[in-house]
Amino acid sequence: MLPILCTALERWPRRLRSEEVGKWWNSHLGYVVRIIARTGSEEVRMRAATICRDRVNAALGTAAAHEWLAALFQLDGVRAVDAMIDHVSAQKDRAAALVRALGAVEQGHRSVPLRFPDDRSKVEALLRAVRFTYDVLHPSTDPVRIGAHSVDDREEAEGVRDFLIGALFETPGSDAWRALMELADEPAFGHFPDRLRQIARQRAAKDADQTFLEPQDVIDLETRAEAAPHDTDTMHELVAERLRELQHGLRHDDFTNRRTLRRVTAEPEMQVNLAGLLRGLSRDAYKVVREDEAADLKKTDIRFLSSRSRQRAVVEIKMADARWTAVQLRTALEHQLVQLYLRMPDCRSGFLLLVHDGSRATWSLPGGDEVDIGGLVDWLQREGRALCERDGFAFRIDTVALDLRDPVLVDPHGQKQKPVGGKGKPGSKSPREQAEGADDGLPEDH
Repeated sequence: MLPILCTALERWPRRLRSEEVGKWWNSHLGYVVRIIARTGSEEVRMRAATICRDRVNAALGTAAAHEWLAALFQLDGVRAVDAMIDHVSAQKDRAAALVRALGAVEQGHRSVPLRFPDDRSKVEALLRAVRFTYDVLHPSTDPVRIGAHSVDDREEAEGVRDFLIGALFETPGSDAWRALMELADEPAFGHFPDRLRQIARQRAAKDADQTFLEPQDVIDLETRAEAAPHDTDTMHELVAERLRELQHGLRHDDFTNRRTLRRVTAEPEMQVNLAGLLRGLSRDAYKVVREDEAADLKKTDIRFLSSRSRQRAVVEIKMADARWTAVQLRTALEHQLVQLYLRMPDCRSGFLLLVHDGSRATWSLPGGDEVDIGGLVDWLQREGRALCERDGFAFRIDTVALDLRDPVLVDPHGQKQKPVGGKGKPGSKSPREQAEGADDGLPEDH
C-alpha cells in the first residue's frame, strides 16, 4: 500500500479547479502523508519527502506551498526547515509569509512529531529555524493584546516561535546545550540571555541525570555489583576503574608481572600484554578488541565494547620514554585520539595511557618547565579538558599513567624507605635479579 501512496503523491494534481476542490485534496494530502510518516520505512519516507520538497520548490511564494510544507515537516525536518526558509525568503512580505509558514509547522507537528535523522541534525535545523524566525518575527514587533480576544494567525505564529526554542531544550545532548549558549550571546536574543543560559543549564542537568536500567542490568547489578555501560559516562567510568584496578594489581598483586612488562620496549607488544590483562578484568561487562579498524583505515590500540549496548571506548597506548616529547603526546591526544577515534556518537570515551618504566625522569613543557611523569599527566589532563570544553563536552578523554616501577614501601620500624626490589631507587634490581645476570634488559630508573 505504501508504494501506491507514494505514487499517488507523485501524481497529485498541481492545478485545482476551485477553492472547494482544493480543500478536499489538501485534507486527503494530510491523510496520505500521515500514514506514510507513521508506518513507512526510512526509504519510503525519504521518497515521499523528496516529492514534498519538489512540490514546495515548484510552488515557492504561493499558498499551495504551505500544505506541502506541512507534509514535509512530518517526513524530514531538516529539508522542511530549509524549504520554509527558501519559501519565506522568496516573498516580498516575509513577515506575513512566515506567519503562514509557521502555521504549516504547527499543522505538521499536530499530526506527527517533527522527524529528524538524529539529534545533531535536529539541533542544527532548529537553530537555523530559530534564528530565521527571530530575524523576521522578532518579539519586539509582536502586537500588544489587552483583554479577551480571538487568537489570530500572528499569535499562533508567536506560539510556534516559542515552540522551536522549546524543541531545542527538549533535545538531549551537548549539541543542544551549545546551541542554547550560542543564542544567549547573540544580539537578537539580548532580551532574555539569562533565561537561555538557565535553560541550557537545565538541559545539561537533565542529560546528567538520565540513567535507565533494563531488567538484565538490575540482575547484573545484584550479581556483579556493577551494570554494563550504556552511555558515554558509564563507559568512561568503567574503563577508568579498570585501569586503576590494573595499576593496583601490577603494584601489589602476589602474581604481578610488572618485571616482565618492564622488559617490553615495543608498543605493539605492550598493547598485546595490556589488552590481555584488561580482558581478564572484564567480568562480562565489556569485550576487548585490539587493532580494531576505525574510520579512514586507522586502527585503535585497544577498544572496549560494552556487552549490553553499542557503547565503545578507545585506549591509545604510548611508551613514556625518550621516543615521545610532551608536545608530541599533546598532538596524539587531539589529532589521533579525538579526531580519528572519537567521531561516532557511540564512541565518545577515550584514554591516553602512558606506560612508564622509569627510564625517563622529566619532560619539557611548552614554556620551559621540566616535569616528572605526574606533572606530564597533569598537563595533558588540562589540555584534554580544554579540548572537551572547546567541543561542548561531546566526548570524554583522560590521560592515565601506568607505572611499572617497583613501589616504595615504608620500613616496618619507620626508619627509612626502600623499594620492593631491594635497596636503591624504585625500579632498581634486587640482589637476586643481579645474580640472575647483569644484562637482563630491565630499565633502570633515572
